[in-house]
Amino acid sequence: MRRFRRIPILFCLFMTAADLAVVQWLVSPAAQPWITWAATNKASLAIQTRTLRQTLSAAQTHAILEQIELRRRARVKFSRADEMFFSRQALEQATSERVGWWKAQRIAACLEGFEPVRRVVGDLCCGIGGDLLAIAQYFSVQGFDRDDTIATLARANLTALGLASSSVHCVDVRLAPIHKFAAWHLDPDRRPDQHRVAQPDLAEPGVDTIDAFLRDNPNGAIKLAPAAEVSSDWQLQGEREWISDDGECKQQVAWFGAMCRQPNRHTATALSPRCEPCSFTGDAELPWPFETSLGRFLYEPDAAVLAAGLCGDLAARLNLHAFEPQVAYFTSDRRSENPLLAGFEVQEVMPFDRKRVKAMLKHRRVGRLEVKKRGLPLNAPLLQRELRVPGDETGTLLIAPRGGQTVAILARRLPREYTDAKSVEPPQGEA
Repeated sequence: MRRFRRIPILFCLFMTAADLAVVQWLVSPAAQPWITWAATNKASLAIQTRTLRQTLSAAQTHAILEQIELRRRARVKFSRADEMFFSRQALEQATSERVGWWKAQRIAACLEGFEPVRRVVGDLCCGIGGDLLAIAQYFSVQGFDRDDTIATLARANLTALGLASSSVHCVDVRLAPIHKFAAWHLDPDRRPDQHRVAQPDLAEPGVDTIDAFLRDNPNGAIKLAPAAEVSSDWQLQGEREWISDDGECKQQVAWFGAMCRQPNRHTATALSPRCEPCSFTGDAELPWPFETSLGRFLYEPDAAVLAAGLCGDLAARLNLHAFEPQVAYFTSDRRSENPLLAGFEVQEVMPFDRKRVKAMLKHRRVGRLEVKKRGLPLNAPLLQRELRVPGDETGTLLIAPRGGQTVAILARRLPREYTDAKSVEPPQGEA
Protein backbone atom coordinates (compact mmCIF):
# COMPACT_ATOMS: atom_id res chain seq x y z
CA MET A 1 0.00 0.00 0.00
CA ARG A 2 2.79 2.41 0.82
CA ARG A 3 4.29 2.06 -2.64
CA PHE A 4 0.97 2.97 -4.25
CA ARG A 5 0.64 6.02 -2.01
CA ARG A 6 4.06 7.29 -3.02
CA ILE A 7 3.53 6.95 -6.76
CA PRO A 8 1.13 9.93 -7.15
CA ILE A 9 3.47 12.18 -5.13
CA LEU A 10 6.50 11.26 -7.22
CA PHE A 11 4.42 11.59 -10.38
CA CYS A 12 3.31 15.12 -9.40
CA LEU A 13 6.89 16.14 -8.66
CA PHE A 14 8.01 14.78 -12.01
CA MET A 15 5.22 16.61 -13.83
CA THR A 16 6.11 19.89 -12.09
CA ALA A 17 9.74 19.58 -13.14
CA ALA A 18 8.68 18.60 -16.67
CA ASP A 19 6.30 21.55 -16.90
CA LEU A 20 9.05 23.95 -15.83
CA ALA A 21 11.45 22.51 -18.40
CA VAL A 22 8.87 22.96 -21.15
CA VAL A 23 8.18 26.57 -20.10
CA GLN A 24 11.92 27.33 -20.01
CA TRP A 25 12.18 25.94 -23.54
CA LEU A 26 9.06 27.88 -24.62
CA VAL A 27 10.54 31.27 -23.67
CA SER A 28 13.95 30.46 -25.15
CA PRO A 29 15.14 31.45 -28.66
CA ALA A 30 14.85 27.76 -29.67
CA ALA A 31 11.06 27.91 -29.54
CA GLN A 32 10.64 31.26 -31.30
CA PRO A 33 10.64 29.92 -34.90
CA TRP A 34 7.93 27.42 -33.98
CA ILE A 35 5.82 30.10 -32.28
CA THR A 36 6.14 32.34 -35.35
CA TRP A 37 5.22 29.45 -37.66
CA ALA A 38 2.15 28.47 -35.61
CA ALA A 39 0.97 32.09 -35.28
CA THR A 40 1.00 32.65 -39.06
CA ASN A 41 -0.01 29.17 -40.27
CA LYS A 42 -3.58 28.91 -41.56
CA ALA A 43 -3.84 25.12 -41.48
CA SER A 44 -6.26 23.32 -39.17
CA LEU A 45 -5.27 22.55 -35.60
CA ALA A 46 -4.95 18.85 -36.43
CA ILE A 47 -2.55 19.53 -39.30
CA GLN A 48 -0.50 21.98 -37.20
CA THR A 49 -0.28 19.39 -34.44
CA ARG A 50 0.92 16.65 -36.82
CA THR A 51 3.49 18.99 -38.34
CA LEU A 52 4.90 20.10 -34.99
CA ARG A 53 5.01 16.51 -33.69
CA GLN A 54 7.37 15.55 -36.49
CA THR A 55 10.08 17.51 -34.64
CA LEU A 56 8.82 18.44 -31.17
CA SER A 57 7.63 16.44 -28.18
CA ALA A 58 3.96 16.22 -27.26
CA ALA A 59 4.50 18.65 -24.36
CA GLN A 60 6.34 21.16 -26.55
CA THR A 61 3.67 20.93 -29.25
CA HIS A 62 0.93 21.55 -26.70
CA ALA A 63 2.86 24.50 -25.22
CA ILE A 64 3.27 26.15 -28.63
CA LEU A 65 -0.38 25.79 -29.66
CA GLU A 66 -1.70 26.81 -26.25
CA GLN A 67 0.51 29.89 -26.27
CA ILE A 68 -0.93 31.00 -29.62
CA GLU A 69 -4.46 30.65 -28.22
CA LEU A 70 -3.56 32.52 -25.00
CA ARG A 71 -1.97 35.37 -26.94
CA ARG A 72 -5.16 35.80 -28.94
CA ARG A 73 -7.17 35.96 -25.72
CA ALA A 74 -4.67 38.32 -24.13
CA ARG A 75 -5.07 40.99 -26.81
CA VAL A 76 -8.04 42.44 -24.94
CA LYS A 77 -5.72 43.07 -21.97
CA PHE A 78 -2.32 43.77 -23.53
CA SER A 79 -1.42 45.75 -26.64
CA ARG A 80 1.76 43.67 -27.10
CA ALA A 81 0.21 40.32 -26.24
CA ASP A 82 1.75 38.67 -29.33
CA GLU A 83 5.21 39.20 -27.84
CA MET A 84 4.34 37.99 -24.33
CA PHE A 85 4.00 34.64 -22.56
CA PHE A 86 1.07 33.41 -20.49
CA SER A 87 -0.41 30.54 -18.57
CA ARG A 88 -4.17 30.05 -18.62
CA GLN A 89 -4.86 30.88 -14.97
CA ALA A 90 -2.23 33.63 -14.74
CA LEU A 91 -3.75 35.43 -17.74
CA GLU A 92 -7.18 35.20 -16.10
CA GLN A 93 -5.85 36.81 -12.92
CA ALA A 94 -3.53 39.36 -14.54
CA THR A 95 -4.18 43.09 -14.27
CA SER A 96 -4.85 44.54 -17.72
CA GLU A 97 -2.45 47.00 -19.32
CA ARG A 98 -4.90 49.90 -18.92
CA VAL A 99 -5.57 49.26 -15.22
CA GLY A 100 -1.88 48.59 -14.60
CA TRP A 101 -0.93 51.89 -16.21
CA TRP A 102 -3.44 53.78 -14.03
CA LYS A 103 -1.99 52.26 -10.85
CA ALA A 104 1.60 52.73 -12.00
CA GLN A 105 1.19 56.43 -12.76
CA ARG A 106 -0.36 56.95 -9.32
CA ILE A 107 2.62 55.24 -7.68
CA ALA A 108 4.97 57.39 -9.76
CA ALA A 109 3.16 60.62 -8.83
CA CYS A 110 3.16 59.78 -5.12
CA LEU A 111 6.86 58.83 -5.07
CA GLU A 112 8.03 61.76 -7.20
CA GLY A 113 10.16 63.27 -4.44
CA PHE A 114 12.01 60.07 -3.51
CA GLU A 115 15.77 59.92 -4.04
CA PRO A 116 16.79 57.96 -7.18
CA VAL A 117 18.66 55.39 -5.07
CA ARG A 118 15.38 54.50 -3.33
CA ARG A 119 13.20 54.46 -6.43
CA VAL A 120 12.92 50.68 -6.48
CA VAL A 121 9.46 49.16 -6.15
CA GLY A 122 8.61 45.64 -5.06
CA ASP A 123 5.83 43.73 -6.82
CA LEU A 124 4.81 40.81 -4.61
CA CYS A 125 2.95 37.81 -6.07
CA CYS A 126 3.68 39.35 -9.46
CA GLY A 127 2.19 36.56 -11.61
CA ILE A 128 2.99 36.90 -15.31
CA GLY A 129 3.50 40.63 -14.78
CA GLY A 130 0.35 42.68 -15.43
CA ASP A 131 1.24 45.23 -12.75
CA LEU A 132 4.97 44.53 -12.91
CA LEU A 133 5.25 45.58 -16.56
CA ALA A 134 3.28 48.78 -15.98
CA ILE A 135 5.25 49.85 -12.91
CA ALA A 136 8.51 49.02 -14.69
CA GLN A 137 7.77 51.84 -17.14
CA TYR A 138 8.50 54.25 -14.25
CA PHE A 139 10.77 52.38 -11.82
CA SER A 140 13.20 49.56 -11.44
CA VAL A 141 10.95 46.79 -10.11
CA GLN A 142 11.76 43.60 -8.25
CA GLY A 143 9.03 41.04 -8.77
CA PHE A 144 8.48 38.05 -6.49
CA ASP A 145 6.50 34.87 -7.10
CA ARG A 146 7.02 31.49 -5.48
CA ASP A 147 5.84 29.59 -8.58
CA ASP A 148 8.96 28.99 -10.69
CA THR A 149 6.94 28.46 -13.87
CA ILE A 150 5.09 31.77 -13.45
CA ALA A 151 8.31 33.59 -12.51
CA THR A 152 9.89 32.27 -15.71
CA LEU A 153 7.03 33.69 -17.78
CA ALA A 154 7.24 37.06 -15.97
CA ARG A 155 11.01 37.29 -16.68
CA ALA A 156 10.36 36.52 -20.33
CA ASN A 157 7.75 39.28 -20.48
CA LEU A 158 10.17 41.82 -19.01
CA THR A 159 12.69 40.82 -21.69
CA ALA A 160 10.09 40.90 -24.48
CA LEU A 161 9.09 44.46 -23.57
CA GLY A 162 12.67 45.65 -23.15
CA LEU A 163 12.47 46.34 -19.39
CA ALA A 164 15.96 45.16 -18.54
CA SER A 165 16.33 47.20 -15.33
CA SER A 166 13.66 45.10 -13.58
CA SER A 167 13.88 41.49 -12.39
CA VAL A 168 11.81 38.61 -11.03
CA HIS A 169 12.77 36.34 -8.13
CA CYS A 170 11.28 32.92 -7.49
CA VAL A 171 10.93 33.18 -3.73
CA ASP A 172 8.18 33.36 -1.13
CA VAL A 173 7.12 36.99 -0.75
CA ARG A 174 7.69 36.77 3.02
CA LEU A 175 11.42 36.79 2.22
CA ALA A 176 11.26 39.95 0.11
CA PRO A 177 13.24 42.93 1.52
CA ILE A 178 10.13 45.08 2.03
CA HIS A 179 11.99 47.76 4.02
CA LYS A 180 14.36 48.50 1.12
CA PHE A 181 11.69 49.49 -1.38
CA ALA A 182 10.36 52.96 -2.03
CA ALA A 183 6.96 51.26 -2.20
CA TRP A 184 5.48 47.84 -2.73
CA HIS A 185 2.49 46.38 -4.53
CA LEU A 186 0.88 43.09 -3.52
CA ASP A 187 -1.60 40.90 -5.36
CA PRO A 188 -2.48 38.18 -2.83
CA ASP A 189 -3.35 34.77 -4.25
CA ARG A 190 -7.14 34.57 -4.06
CA ARG A 191 -7.10 30.92 -5.15
CA PRO A 192 -4.88 29.33 -2.50
CA ASP A 193 -6.81 26.03 -2.71
CA GLN A 194 -7.96 26.44 -6.36
CA HIS A 195 -11.25 28.08 -5.29
CA ARG A 196 -11.61 31.83 -5.76
CA VAL A 197 -12.07 33.82 -2.54
CA ALA A 198 -12.88 37.51 -2.09
CA GLN A 199 -11.90 38.30 1.50
CA PRO A 200 -8.26 39.17 2.34
CA ASP A 201 -8.12 36.89 5.39
CA LEU A 202 -8.72 33.87 3.13
CA ALA A 203 -6.05 34.82 0.58
CA GLU A 204 -2.33 34.01 0.59
CA PRO A 205 -0.42 35.75 2.11
CA GLY A 206 -2.99 36.55 4.79
CA VAL A 207 -3.81 39.71 6.69
CA ASP A 208 -1.24 39.09 9.47
CA THR A 209 1.59 38.94 6.94
CA ILE A 210 0.34 42.03 5.10
CA ASP A 211 0.12 43.93 8.41
CA ALA A 212 3.76 42.99 9.04
CA PHE A 213 4.67 44.35 5.58
CA LEU A 214 2.93 47.63 6.43
CA ARG A 215 4.87 47.92 9.68
CA ASP A 216 8.15 47.36 7.80
CA ASN A 217 7.23 49.78 5.00
CA PRO A 218 3.96 51.78 5.11
CA ASN A 219 4.08 52.64 1.37
CA GLY A 220 1.98 49.72 0.21
CA ALA A 221 -0.69 49.06 -2.41
CA ILE A 222 -2.83 45.94 -2.06
CA LYS A 223 -4.91 44.59 -4.93
CA LEU A 224 -8.24 43.22 -3.68
CA ALA A 225 -11.44 41.78 -5.11
CA PRO A 226 -14.11 44.48 -5.70
CA ALA A 227 -16.31 42.87 -3.02
CA ALA A 228 -13.54 42.52 -0.42
CA GLU A 229 -14.11 43.95 3.06
CA VAL A 230 -11.15 45.25 5.05
CA SER A 231 -10.40 45.75 8.74
CA SER A 232 -11.19 49.01 10.53
CA ASP A 233 -7.44 49.71 10.76
CA TRP A 234 -7.06 49.46 7.00
CA GLN A 235 -10.09 51.68 6.49
CA LEU A 236 -8.72 54.40 8.77
CA GLN A 237 -5.13 54.29 7.50
CA GLY A 238 -5.74 53.77 3.80
CA GLU A 239 -7.67 54.99 0.80
CA ARG A 240 -9.66 52.39 -1.09
CA GLU A 241 -10.04 52.77 -4.85
CA TRP A 242 -12.38 50.79 -7.08
CA ILE A 243 -11.32 50.67 -10.73
CA SER A 244 -13.62 49.84 -13.64
CA ASP A 245 -12.44 49.10 -17.15
CA ASP A 246 -14.93 49.61 -19.99
CA GLY A 247 -17.86 49.53 -17.57
CA GLU A 248 -16.87 46.47 -15.50
CA CYS A 249 -15.42 46.87 -12.01
CA LYS A 250 -12.14 44.95 -12.16
CA GLN A 251 -10.45 45.45 -8.80
CA GLN A 252 -10.21 47.32 -5.56
CA VAL A 253 -6.87 48.75 -4.40
CA ALA A 254 -6.06 49.72 -0.83
CA TRP A 255 -3.45 52.51 -0.87
CA PHE A 256 -1.28 53.22 2.19
CA GLY A 257 1.54 55.52 3.27
CA ALA A 258 2.80 57.97 0.67
CA MET A 259 0.39 56.54 -1.91
CA CYS A 260 -2.69 57.25 0.21
CA ARG A 261 -3.99 60.68 -0.76
CA GLN A 262 -7.13 60.79 1.42
CA PRO A 263 -7.25 58.34 4.34
CA ASN A 264 -10.59 56.75 5.18
CA ARG A 265 -12.10 57.85 1.85
CA HIS A 266 -13.33 55.90 -1.14
CA THR A 267 -12.40 56.58 -4.77
CA ALA A 268 -14.13 55.36 -7.92
CA THR A 269 -12.16 55.42 -11.18
CA ALA A 270 -13.58 54.66 -14.61
CA LEU A 271 -11.21 53.65 -17.43
CA SER A 272 -12.17 53.10 -21.04
CA PRO A 273 -10.42 52.56 -24.39
CA ARG A 274 -12.54 55.41 -25.78
CA CYS A 275 -11.91 58.22 -23.29
CA GLU A 276 -9.65 59.69 -20.65
CA PRO A 277 -9.85 58.26 -17.10
CA CYS A 278 -12.16 59.85 -14.57
CA SER A 279 -12.02 59.61 -10.76
CA PHE A 280 -14.29 60.70 -7.93
CA THR A 281 -13.37 60.62 -4.23
CA GLY A 282 -16.04 60.90 -1.58
CA ASP A 283 -17.75 59.54 1.50
CA ALA A 284 -19.14 56.04 1.24
CA GLU A 285 -22.68 54.86 1.92
CA LEU A 286 -24.28 58.31 2.23
CA PRO A 287 -28.09 58.26 1.85
CA TRP A 288 -29.29 58.71 -1.70
CA PRO A 289 -31.28 61.87 -2.48
CA PHE A 290 -34.84 60.66 -3.12
CA GLU A 291 -37.92 62.12 -4.81
CA THR A 292 -40.78 60.33 -6.52
CA SER A 293 -40.59 62.48 -9.65
CA LEU A 294 -38.97 61.16 -12.82
CA GLY A 295 -37.10 63.84 -14.76
CA ARG A 296 -36.25 64.20 -18.40
CA PHE A 297 -32.91 62.42 -17.99
CA LEU A 298 -31.99 59.14 -16.30
CA TYR A 299 -28.48 58.21 -15.11
CA GLU A 300 -26.83 54.91 -14.27
CA PRO A 301 -23.67 55.11 -12.11
CA ASP A 302 -20.51 53.42 -13.32
CA ALA A 303 -19.77 50.00 -11.81
CA ALA A 304 -16.85 51.47 -9.82
CA VAL A 305 -19.17 54.05 -8.21
CA LEU A 306 -21.59 51.30 -7.22
CA ALA A 307 -18.86 49.06 -5.80
CA ALA A 308 -17.29 51.96 -3.88
CA GLY A 309 -20.62 52.89 -2.30
CA LEU A 310 -20.36 56.44 -3.65
CA CYS A 311 -23.79 56.72 -5.32
CA GLY A 312 -25.22 58.96 -2.60
CA ASP A 313 -22.30 61.38 -2.51
CA LEU A 314 -22.00 61.63 -6.31
CA ALA A 315 -25.75 62.09 -6.81
CA ALA A 316 -25.94 64.81 -4.15
CA ARG A 317 -23.04 66.74 -5.68
CA LEU A 318 -24.62 66.57 -9.13
CA ASN A 319 -28.13 67.49 -7.93
CA LEU A 320 -29.57 64.13 -8.95
CA HIS A 321 -32.12 62.06 -7.08
CA ALA A 322 -33.34 58.47 -7.05
CA PHE A 323 -37.00 57.86 -7.93
CA GLU A 324 -37.07 54.67 -5.82
CA PRO A 325 -35.13 54.01 -2.59
CA GLN A 326 -32.18 51.63 -2.99
CA VAL A 327 -32.49 51.49 -6.79
CA ALA A 328 -29.39 52.96 -8.41
CA TYR A 329 -31.05 54.92 -11.20
CA PHE A 330 -30.87 58.70 -10.76
CA THR A 331 -32.79 61.38 -12.56
CA SER A 332 -32.94 65.10 -13.25
CA ASP A 333 -34.37 67.60 -15.73
CA ARG A 334 -30.81 68.84 -16.30
CA ARG A 335 -28.35 67.01 -18.48
CA SER A 336 -25.13 65.86 -16.80
CA GLU A 337 -22.10 64.81 -18.80
CA ASN A 338 -20.07 63.38 -15.94
CA PRO A 339 -18.06 60.40 -17.26
CA LEU A 340 -18.98 58.34 -14.19
CA LEU A 341 -22.61 58.29 -15.33
CA ALA A 342 -24.26 56.65 -18.32
CA GLY A 343 -27.01 59.05 -19.42
CA PHE A 344 -30.38 58.37 -21.03
CA GLU A 345 -33.09 60.73 -22.30
CA VAL A 346 -36.52 59.45 -21.26
CA GLN A 347 -38.96 58.92 -24.14
CA GLU A 348 -41.83 56.92 -22.64
CA VAL A 349 -42.81 55.46 -19.25
CA MET A 350 -45.40 52.72 -18.71
CA PRO A 351 -46.23 49.89 -16.28
CA PHE A 352 -44.18 46.85 -17.20
CA ASP A 353 -46.29 44.41 -19.18
CA ARG A 354 -44.54 42.36 -21.86
CA LYS A 355 -47.34 42.62 -24.44
CA ARG A 356 -47.85 46.36 -23.94
CA VAL A 357 -44.13 47.04 -24.01
CA LYS A 358 -43.63 44.98 -27.16
CA ALA A 359 -46.51 46.78 -28.88
CA MET A 360 -44.99 50.14 -27.95
CA LEU A 361 -41.58 49.08 -29.30
CA LYS A 362 -43.19 47.86 -32.52
CA HIS A 363 -45.07 51.15 -32.92
CA ARG A 364 -41.83 53.09 -32.42
CA ARG A 365 -39.89 50.65 -34.70
CA VAL A 366 -37.21 50.04 -32.04
CA GLY A 367 -35.46 47.13 -33.73
CA ARG A 368 -32.15 47.60 -31.93
CA LEU A 369 -32.99 47.30 -28.23
CA GLU A 370 -30.83 47.27 -25.13
CA VAL A 371 -32.49 46.06 -21.91
CA LYS A 372 -31.26 47.07 -18.45
CA LYS A 373 -32.81 46.40 -15.05
CA ARG A 374 -32.30 47.27 -11.38
CA GLY A 375 -33.81 45.83 -8.22
CA LEU A 376 -35.76 43.08 -9.99
CA PRO A 377 -35.17 39.33 -10.54
CA LEU A 378 -35.37 39.58 -14.33
CA ASN A 379 -33.18 37.98 -16.98
CA ALA A 380 -32.32 41.02 -19.09
CA PRO A 381 -30.71 39.15 -22.06
CA LEU A 382 -33.69 36.76 -22.27
CA LEU A 383 -36.16 39.64 -22.08
CA GLN A 384 -34.26 41.47 -24.80
CA ARG A 385 -34.76 38.49 -27.11
CA GLU A 386 -38.46 38.21 -26.18
CA LEU A 387 -39.06 41.89 -27.00
CA ARG A 388 -37.35 41.82 -30.39
CA VAL A 389 -39.39 43.63 -33.06
CA PRO A 390 -38.65 44.80 -36.62
CA GLY A 391 -37.45 48.36 -37.04
CA ASP A 392 -34.44 50.58 -37.63
CA GLU A 393 -34.62 52.73 -34.47
CA THR A 394 -32.33 52.27 -31.42
CA GLY A 395 -33.46 52.43 -27.81
CA THR A 396 -32.77 51.36 -24.24
CA LEU A 397 -35.45 49.84 -22.03
CA LEU A 398 -34.78 50.36 -18.32
CA ILE A 399 -36.94 48.30 -15.98
CA ALA A 400 -37.15 49.11 -12.27
CA PRO A 401 -39.54 49.25 -9.31
CA ARG A 402 -41.24 52.59 -8.73
CA GLY A 403 -43.89 53.43 -6.18
CA GLY A 404 -44.94 49.84 -5.56
CA GLN A 405 -45.11 48.77 -9.21
CA THR A 406 -42.67 47.80 -11.93
CA VAL A 407 -42.16 50.36 -14.68
CA ALA A 408 -40.60 50.18 -18.14
CA ILE A 409 -38.77 53.30 -19.27
CA LEU A 410 -37.89 53.63 -22.94
CA ALA A 411 -34.96 55.98 -23.37
CA ARG A 412 -32.31 57.14 -25.80
CA ARG A 413 -28.73 56.58 -24.67
CA LEU A 414 -26.86 59.88 -24.61
CA PRO A 415 -23.47 60.13 -26.30
CA ARG A 416 -20.77 60.89 -23.78
CA GLU A 417 -18.65 64.01 -24.02
CA TYR A 418 -15.51 63.18 -22.11
CA THR A 419 -13.20 65.53 -20.28
CA ASP A 420 -9.47 65.46 -20.86
CA ALA A 421 -8.80 65.54 -17.12
CA LYS A 422 -7.52 62.36 -15.51
CA SER A 423 -9.32 63.15 -12.26
CA VAL A 424 -12.68 64.85 -11.95
CA GLU A 425 -14.03 66.12 -8.64
CA PRO A 426 -17.39 67.73 -9.47
CA PRO A 427 -18.07 70.90 -7.46
CA GLN A 428 -21.18 70.98 -5.29
CA GLY A 429 -24.23 71.45 -7.48
CA GLU A 430 -22.35 71.33 -10.80
CA ALA A 431 -23.27 68.89 -13.55
